[in-house]
Amino acid sequence: MNTIEIWKDIEGYEGYYQVSNLGRVKSFPRFGTISSERILKLHLSKYGYLSACLCKDNKKVLKRVNRLVALAFIPNKNIFLEVNHIDGNKLNNCVENLEWCSNSENKVHAYKIGLLSRKGIENCNAKLEMDKANEIRELCKKGISQRVIAEQYGVRQQTISDIKNNKLWID
Repeated sequence: MNTIEIWKDIEGYEGYYQVSNLGRVKSFPRFGTISSERILKLHLSKYGYLSACLCKDNKKVLKRVNRLVALAFIPNKNIFLEVNHIDGNKLNNCVENLEWCSNSENKVHAYKIGLLSRKGIENCNAKLEMDKANEIRELCKKGISQRVIAEQYGVRQQTISDIKNNKLWID
């Protein structure tokens, strides 16, 4: 893949830092501190995300690279709060691998590609099977209250809500 690297200013750090469509961050020369432009060394967070340490007005802040790339290159028409790694690799911050999404969309994607496991029947504490989850979705579509369905299946109302909203028991 022969992608041309494009650089854009990081909002709030114009003239200090830029982020590229390939997920790299660079700093610009500043009087008395940095003599030449340089690519920053990125830090791996305990959650597996790459972060860049940005400094301005003697204040250091760690920013996730995936968010910096998304903010600079991907329109967020729906004003989503999360950035999803399409291939599931948190180290791949190329713009083509990122998308804005909701929390629930992010979780559904993670389940579908196998990043989150031990849900549904794979969980040793599961009280339901997939066919029951599908029955619950049908009952919800018919307008039966989640409280009634929860009592019928012997689970919490939150479980019914999560099944209805595809947070649990996803095909």
